[in-house]
Amino acid sequence: MMSAVDDGGSTIATRNASDDAAGAATMVVPAAAHVHRDAWRWWQHTWRLLLLAAVIFGSMVGGLWLRERVWEWTVEIRFHGDIDNGFRWGKRADREGYFSLYERLGEPARDRERIDYAPFRLGLMTYWVHTLRQEYPDNPLGHREKTAEFHRPLLTFNAIMGLGTAIGAFLVARHAARWRKAKRRQILDPSPSSEYTGEEANVWDGTWIALAVAILTWVNPLILLNAHAWPQWDVWPMPFFLFALYCSLRRWWLAAGMIVGLGAGLKGQILTVGWVLPAFALFIGDWRGTLRFTIGIAASLAIIALPWAISTWDRSITTTRAFDLLDRQLLWRGAILVGSLTAGFSMLMLLITRRIWTTTLALVFAAAVAYSTYYCGGTDYWMKSSFVVGTWNYQEMTMGTTTNLPAILRTYGFNNVEEVVLTLPQYTLWTTHNANGTPTPFILGGDVTMKVFLRSLFIGLSIFCAAVAAIRFRQRDARAIVALCLPWAIFYAVPAQIHERYLLFASACAAMFLIVGRGWFLLGTVFMVIGFFSTLHTAVGSGRHRIEPNYLSAIPSWPWEFVPVEVWGFLLYVCRGTYPGIAWGLLFAIAACLVGLCTPGRRGMSVDER
Repeated sequence: MMSAVDDGGSTIATRNASDDAAGAATMVVPAAAHVHRDAWRWWQHTWRLLLLAAVIFGSMVGGLWLRERVWEWTVEIRFHGDIDNGFRWGKRADREGYFSLYERLGEPARDRERIDYAPFRLGLMTYWVHTLRQEYPDNPLGHREKTAEFHRPLLTFNAIMGLGTAIGAFLVARHAARWRKAKRRQILDPSPSSEYTGEEANVWDGTWIALAVAILTWVNPLILLNAHAWPQWDVWPMPFFLFALYCSLRRWWLAAGMIVGLGAGLKGQILTVGWVLPAFALFIGDWRGTLRFTIGIAASLAIIALPWAISTWDRSITTTRAFDLLDRQLLWRGAILVGSLTAGFSMLMLLITRRIWTTTLALVFAAAVAYSTYYCGGTDYWMKSSFVVGTWNYQEMTMGTTTNLPAILRTYGFNNVEEVVLTLPQYTLWTTHNANGTPTPFILGGDVTMKVFLRSLFIGLSIFCAAVAAIRFRQRDARAIVALCLPWAIFYAVPAQIHERYLLFASACAAMFLIVGRGWFLLGTVFMVIGFFSTLHTAVGSGRHRIEPNYLSAIPSWPWEFVPVEVWGFLLYVCRGTYPGIAWGLLFAIAACLVGLCTPGRRGMSVDER
């Protein structure tokens, strides 16, 4: 019996040992698989990072090389008027003082000399001339050289702004692409656990298509033509708008408003469409966001206005430096007011709430700067020169070969922006009295001029775009991006007094339409092509050789050391055939976009996903 028991015990022990070994084996296998899976993921992330770095590096190098070649190839069609104008104002500011130039010119008026440069734009021109004087101390800079090195600061800044535009397009496109993937996952799994949260766990979601959008923006032909062949400065506000758009999609309203305000310091055109973003915030039901956005714009403009709010031109100083802030007379009352209010409210918030409310602080700072400007001796000439002169500077239906609705109206005899096209009933809303007691009624209605009619049409369509964008934003539909960028195309297509170059603003946003679908991308390409023809038409037609298409022979073979006159003559012949009839294509493209924005999608899916 004992032996039998011993045998059974040994058998049980053997079984237990074999079970333990099997359990250990089953524990080892998943651990090993986990290690291999982590190693594979590490290698996967590594080669993706290497590929991403290689693509970014190659794209940047190729884009910079292409910009240099564009400058060299387009010698014959350079639009020297804009560069000469910037060079002239830069020399004057370098000689008379950058900060005091606005006050030397005085209140902008039609019958006196005026400038329409925003402060940052004038500052860049002043820096350009100042560096040239340091580089060529014996050169009086009586004339502007035509070499790329002479214009290097401006061309470099244009390239930086083009790169910033591409980065902004990447951020917006990646955010919208992550919308689509998260929305698709929620459609496949409608359980509450899969509800859209705005972000995905995978860091690579949307990265590659957003990179394609950024590259297309970086090498956009219209941006290259505008920034390195004309050259002009219309690309400057676009990085600010796209970064503000990204912040708006993330609902960082104060940051978005401050970015738009800083962009206005370079080119005031950003404000003509930038107001659509706070309207968008209002339509999604976030009135606090609208308020924060507005305060952000006011705070940025107050930062720009600060030198002119707390100091003034010192007429007793005859010689001054280029950036003459230290040569100006300090307005002590305004400086103390701005400093004490800003610091006092900051300390008060820290004592009461132990944190600083940035929106409140921005509002207090903007109010203090405004009070110092208008009641403590400051001046606002810079603001009127930046944002008011452009509204009456060129009273014409179109400037240059602009292919838009006013250009079409000109073919039907509407050539005057002040022509009355509609008369509305008049209503007196309220009446104010000046110091002498003379009443001044505020009347709504009356004669509507062509300028007011077209501008009102633009504002109405832009508000409609903001409302549609709010609907698509709630659905997490990428068409919200299109709706928020489309006002740039409407800004070019509808109002009067628009230059032929301004379709670049819509073209800079066009590559992001790829996120929505291929059809939308083709519509965005239409904006780029029409803007390219309009800009090229003016550039070639005003080249220094006054090119005529009579020399279509003896065109040298590629590669050219320079683009021959014959090629520009042929392009001028093609461009002349598109003006102004190609404007109909622009209007139809905008109409197609508006219809497409209103077409209901299937639970936020794009056309390509159905």
